[in-house]
Amino acid sequence: MSASSARRLVSRLEPDEQRRVVSRLLREVAGRGCVISDPLRADRLLVLCAPLLQGDSSPAAPANGAETANGASDRSDADGLDAELAGEMAPVAAMMHTLAHEDTDAEARVLNAAYKHAAAAAPGRLPHVLVPLLFRFLQLARRVRLAEEGGATLEVSCGKLLAFVGQIVQAVTAAAPNLALRLYVQCAQVADSCGDDDGAYEYLTQAFTLFEEEVAEQSAKLAALSLLSAALPHMTSFSAEQYETLARSATQYGATLLKKPDQARAVAKASFAFWPLAGLSPHRNAQRALECLQRALKIADGCKW
Repeated sequence: MSASSARRLVSRLEPDEQRRVVSRLLREVAGRGCVISDPLRADRLLVLCAPLLQGDSSPAAPANGAETANGASDRSDADGLDAELAGEMAPVAAMMHTLAHEDTDAEARVLNAAYKHAAAAAPGRLPHVLVPLLFRFLQLARRVRLAEEGGATLEVSCGKLLAFVGQIVQAVTAAAPNLALRLYVQCAQVADSCGDDDGAYEYLTQAFTLFEEEVAEQSAKLAALSLLSAALPHMTSFSAEQYETLARSATQYGATLLKKPDQARAVAKASFAFWPLAGLSPHRNAQRALECLQRALKIADGCKW
C-alpha cells in the first residue's frame, strides 16, 4: 500500500484510532530495519504521521496543560516531559533514526524534509520529534567533518549543520528549557570535537543564559551546573580566554544558589573545570582549582546540617 493510500484510509478513522494505526505502521518501519533514503518518501511518511504530530485538534480539545482525550498532556513543564506522551511519540522518534543515506548531502536533504514536518508539530509534542532529529543532525555533522578532513568537497558543510542544530534547540526551549540546556551542551561537545571552537563557545554561552533566565528550581540549577562543570574539562578546542570565561561562569553561578549545601557542591564541582583530564591540557590551573575547593569548604563549614 502506498503512503498516499494509507493516508486516505487513516483519515477516515477517529482521532484515537488514527494515532494507534499510525503508531503501528511506524513501529513496523523501524522494526523491520527499513532505511528511508529519499526526501520524497520521507515527506510522505511524515505527512502520514500528522495525527501523532498534531494530537487532538478538535474544537473540544482541552487547554494547555490539561490532559487530552488519549490521556497525554499537550504541554511539557519546565522540569520534564510527560511520560505518557513520550511513550505515544516513541514510534515517531524511532522512525527518525531510519532516515539515512550513504551520501552526506543526500542524507541532509532527507533530514531537512523531516524537519519541515517536525517543526510544525503541536507545541507539547515538539520536543519528542525534534530531539531525535537533532541527534541525527549531530551524527551527520561528525560524518561530514571526517569527509572534509579527507578532502571531500560537500554541498552541506559541517559548519552549516552545527549552526542549524542551534535553531532546533531554540524550538525546544519554550516547551522544555531544562532539556534545551542539556541539548546545548551536547551541541557544544560535538562542535568541539569537530574543531569549531566558536560554535562550542556559543552553545555553552546559550546554556549558561538558559540557566540564568529559565531554570527556576534549585535542584534543577544544581543539576545543570553539575553537567556544565563536568562537560567543560573534556573540551579541547577553546582558547585560553574562552575557557577561562566559561570556567569562571560555572564557579560564579554556583555561588548564587539559594541553599548553602548546594553552593558548596556546585563550587566544589566547578574546580574540575580548572583541572581538565583531557591530556596535558593548557587550561589546567592548580591555583584556581585549589581556590574553588577552599571556597567550597568554607561554605560547607557555615552550613547548618
